Amino acid sequence: MKLNLLAKTDQVVTTICNSFAPVSLKELSAKLQIPVPTLSRICNDLAELHWLEKTDYHHFVPGLALIRFGDCATRLSPYAAAVETLLRDYAVKSGLNGFLAGYSGGRYFTIMRCAQSGSDEDIFRRSGILTALLSVSGLEQNDAKEELLRYLPELSDVEKNAFDREFEQLKFRKLLLRVGIMRQWYITVPFSRANSSYAVTFYGYGSKDKSVETVCTEVEQTVGRIISAWNRISGE
Repeated sequence: MKLNLLAKTDQVVTTICNSFAPVSLKELSAKLQIPVPTLSRICNDLAELHWLEKTDYHHFVPGLALIRFGDCATRLSPYAAAVETLLRDYAVKSGLNGFLAGYSGGRYFTIMRCAQSGSDEDIFRRSGILTALLSVSGLEQNDAKEELLRYLPELSDVEKNAFDREFEQLKFRKLLLRVGIMRQWYITVPFSRANSSYAVTFYGYGSKDKSVETVCTEVEQTVGRIISAWNRISGE
């Protein structure tokens, strides 16, 4: 009985966290096939603990407790610590900004950033990290494009065409390079792990002493070190 309730609670929290807007009890019931009275008890209990917050009549969003848990996980997780060390080391060495994001369950999320400026959404759009994440998600190209537009519905036709081209390129080499004015580089390397997609982006103004291809290789090596570190932590 307790395990069944715990499983339902996990489904509720996961579904609400993966949603783009407040979720009603009716929507939860339709998705999870759990009766509304049961969901009402679960959600109200979670709201008392601040795992969820009620935004409207029978609508819920993630609560402050989940934000606190996420912050603690980032600070204490050996996976996050390994990423932070490797991202910062290469950011200092290269003079670029580092950024790690993931995609799972239909949601994009930021894991770590060593950046001096730029919002997460700005980095997502300029770097093409969403395209890179979707390229290793297992989605077909058309489904991946729909997912991208769900997150960035205002994309121009030029950007949509760029997605098609870059998605195809990522099939042959797991690296996406975008070059802006004045040698502004966005270098992104995606990888998949445990049914989730991840991607590392280094961006900023390129060094005059190194070619972009050299830096691309160094970024690939850094991502390789991140994967190796995570494998060691998990005992793989």
